[in-house]
Amino acid sequence: MLKSFIPSILLYCLLLISSCAYVSDRTHTTDAIDTKGGKFLPIVNMESGFIYNHRDNVKVIRSDNIDDPANTVLVIFNHGLSGIYEKSCNQEGNIVHISKLSGQKINGKEIKVFMNCEHSRVGGKFCERSEFMNLEEFVGDKPLCGNAVYFNRKQATVNLVKKFIDMGVLPENIFTMGHSWGGWNALRIAAFNDELIKASIALMPACCDIKRFQEEGSLIAKEFQYFAYQLKSATTINTLVLSSPGDPFETPKSLKFLESIDGVQFMELPGSCPGARDGHGLMWSSCFIPYVAKIKNYMEDMIEHDRFADALVGIDDGTKEIATLAKNEAAANKAPPDATSSLSALDQMPRTEPLPQDELDKEGEPRTVFMAHLASYRKIEGAKNGWEQLATQHGAILNYLSREISRVLIPNKGIFYRIEVGPFASIKEAKELCLMLNEHKTYCHPLKRIR
Repeated sequence: MLKSFIPSILLYCLLLISSCAYVSDRTHTTDAIDTKGGKFLPIVNMESGFIYNHRDNVKVIRSDNIDDPANTVLVIFNHGLSGIYEKSCNQEGNIVHISKLSGQKINGKEIKVFMNCEHSRVGGKFCERSEFMNLEEFVGDKPLCGNAVYFNRKQATVNLVKKFIDMGVLPENIFTMGHSWGGWNALRIAAFNDELIKASIALMPACCDIKRFQEEGSLIAKEFQYFAYQLKSATTINTLVLSSPGDPFETPKSLKFLESIDGVQFMELPGSCPGARDGHGLMWSSCFIPYVAKIKNYMEDMIEHDRFADALVGIDDGTKEIATLAKNEAAANKAPPDATSSLSALDQMPRTEPLPQDELDKEGEPRTVFMAHLASYRKIEGAKNGWEQLATQHGAILNYLSREISRVLIPNKGIFYRIEVGPFASIKEAKELCLMLNEHKTYCHPLKRIR
């Protein structure tokens, strides 16, 4: 009897060894902290939380609370898809190196990485071939079929982003990140919900299945055709795509279609690394560590893109402003700031009236105006929401100023909707306003406009 079991035992042992080889360079452990009871919990349960790295150990704080949301750079990480309903949220290898972003700072704001498990339990279904719409119709933000699990997961992440925004995290400081299908959905959020985030980081993004199963005419090949077509319908996707030629799912070659979309940046990974079975699992390997710093550099560049854009177009010469889309009432019609404000510097701020409207409307003669640039967004809805947040947080400073949302074209970057306040009588007065906002860790840059 025992002899008949030997082949099965040997096969099991080989599979176990193979599984261990996939993460052979992983020598650390994973714990989770229950903030209520102070106990350590296994990471495989389905609770979301903030992750950080301590001596190559991943720690998870089971909470979604952020003490200082306005000074937080938030990264929301989504793992891939292994089934409609999953019993575990993440394997440690997926997040051991990404967790090292937590605690680092960009412009004095702390990076926090949130391990999202909410998207794993929303359920749904895989679409049947008969449920596919015409290819030309699959554009924009929509599911491939009713109750599609892929779309449900994306929407669960969108709702989570909105929740953090309601807490006070600024959209320009939010990044969605994901691996495999989580990476593909990070691309979709950056494509179709970009007013909610600054950008996405797609780690070995993949939809559908392993490439060798995507035979011509197969359901899997058709899925890839549709999901690629949907992404190509976006005019801009602010994203960093990390992809490996050794990935059995998608490679830099199969993802090349993304290069035609504005905002997409590629970073090619090695084909293989010690400790990773293939290019899809490079996040498990120690050779992925240098890319954590590169991801942070990308995030810094994106957060700072407004300053770079101003340098490109030339502040002194004025920007290529296309149209002014919205204006608030003149400052004279607004209520004065609260006299009890704790902002002592407010009393020293000159109460400059905006330039008279009849002077602004004069045609034919170029004129110089001075503005303060507060933020930029890809969509006007994002700019409007951004202004509401700024007005709420800094009302004592901004309430007496006139606001403009301008549509500007930045060479090689595309169209942005820029929040500005003013105009001021001089560049000095614009700088004084910016100094006040900078003291409160809020971006502000004085601009000289030729109109």
